[in-house]
Amino acid sequence: MSKRELTLTVLEDERTNSIYFGENELIAGYSGENLATQINIALPLDWQKDESARYQLYFLTGDNEAYNSTPLKPPISYELPNMLMAAGSLYLQIVMLCSDGSKKKSDMVRLTVKPSITSNLTLAET
Repeated sequence: MSKRELTLTVLEDERTNSIYFGENELIAGYSGENLATQINIALPLDWQKDESARYQLYFLTGDNEAYNSTPLKPPISYELPNMLMAAGSLYLQIVMLCSDGSKKKSDMVRLTVKPSITSNLTLAET
């Protein structure tokens, strides 16, 4: 089975860094899924100039739990583990850890995790 892929683009702005995600609702997947969706992050040219920078992804789940990734190097790609896949909204923010110790943050983007009947079944019921 192939993975679902979402590509998000961070756009540089004089006032803020915005995540471009288009007009449509972004579906991250279904509750209970594990590593079925891969998030790909396209960085603005300004962010790419610091070759020593690392990037962390911060998440807030539909269960109001906060998680973050380990520091990542470009190209940035992250598979969503099941701990993030609670039905409801899944918020994502990207933080650039600059080589000089400063940080740049993107705006948050809201993804949707759809409910799934099978995520609530026990092994004996399936």
